[in-house]
Amino acid sequence: MPEEIVMPRLSDTMSEGTIARWLKKEGDPVKTGEALFEVETDKATLELQSYHDGTLVKILRGDGSTAPIGTPVGILAKAGESVDPSQYKGGSEPPAGRGAAPPAPPQDSPPSGAQRGTASPEPPAPSAQPTAPVPAGAAEDVRASPLARLMAEQNGVDLRALAGKGSGPGGRIVRSDVEGAAKTAPRGAAAPAPGGPDHEDRELNRVRQAIARNLALSKPGAPHIYLTMEIEMDAALALYRQLNEVVADEQSRLTVNDLVLKATALALRKLPDLNAHFLDEKPPKLRVFNRVNLTVAVPGEQGLMVPVIKDVDKKSLSQIAREAKQVYGRIRSNKPAPDDFQGGTFAVSNLGRWGIDEFQAVINPPQVGILAIGAAAPQPVVRDGKVEIRSMMRVTASVDHRAADGVYTADFLVELKRLLEHPLTLVI
Repeated sequence: MPEEIVMPRLSDTMSEGTIARWLKKEGDPVKTGEALFEVETDKATLELQSYHDGTLVKILRGDGSTAPIGTPVGILAKAGESVDPSQYKGGSEPPAGRGAAPPAPPQDSPPSGAQRGTASPEPPAPSAQPTAPVPAGAAEDVRASPLARLMAEQNGVDLRALAGKGSGPGGRIVRSDVEGAAKTAPRGAAAPAPGGPDHEDRELNRVRQAIARNLALSKPGAPHIYLTMEIEMDAALALYRQLNEVVADEQSRLTVNDLVLKATALALRKLPDLNAHFLDEKPPKLRVFNRVNLTVAVPGEQGLMVPVIKDVDKKSLSQIAREAKQVYGRIRSNKPAPDDFQGGTFAVSNLGRWGIDEFQAVINPPQVGILAIGAAAPQPVVRDGKVEIRSMMRVTASVDHRAADGVYTADFLVELKRLLEHPLTLVI
């Protein structure tokens, strides 16, 4: 049967997208991997590609139209299918700014800003990525609309439990089925991920709830606390130079920031409450992630971009270096991949290359923390009663005080300092 081409979620902050222009016309043949249209998000303009051979039989939303994620924008007939385009109504959505768009599907966490990170659904079939995560081996067995898959991921509904029971044609699962299942699901349930859940939602205790209420009155939004620590970087710089001497592959050559990312990820494994999102619900919750996906601030042609490097704690320094170079290259050439912006759990911003000694970065809600990295520069320090010259680097953690207090944040910085001052811990 024909596939709905829906507006996918292309970044953690995206709630809707604007179709910049269709690259195919109605009646055009489409090959797998060919671009269907360009969509403007809050981060970039990206091309949406088809996952099937077929024909674009109907454009439901034209150039300049804005659509919430999960909304059908076109119809693709797969190869060999015969479809009457007249059965589909099109052109009902006015261009952006000329009318109200249908409401977006409900989400299980608050919408996020320019650098925010949430667990992201897979996009629908003819788009940049697959739609909501269905357990391994079950994707082809569960018949569900793209919008139903999206809502299932957002509401923690396991599509396998609804297989064959949908109210759509042939038992296909549709939006109303997922909405019904979500109402009866236990509060806080989340869709399983391969190898176990990727996060844990914890209600704040009464003390932290009171802190959250009071601090929100003092500083609306995410009430920041800032802690700064100096880290001696001589050993880390020596390791960085030694490793680069034996690296033959240019893509695997390290930067100092690669060491910082690895150390940050390992410190977050030990202090996991900072690797989290604050869910401003009643009662408020802290969503603590099992994966450490670092959002990294990168300058791009359109301004500051915030791609995500995933599972940093589990990767070698050379893997981190390669992936960082690849994603930075896509950003700087203005050709980011949709997955580049999804799934961030904690942020790092490094201005050391510009000679900035110290700064305070702004948290990207719903993330609860961001680490600001200054330059590693020679400074006089006192060691054993003597003045010596050492390479010192100042780091500042900005943390949402509703999620963690100063002592917990200090413990994180102490662990980060230990790792960077004993850098062999990053490679063993």
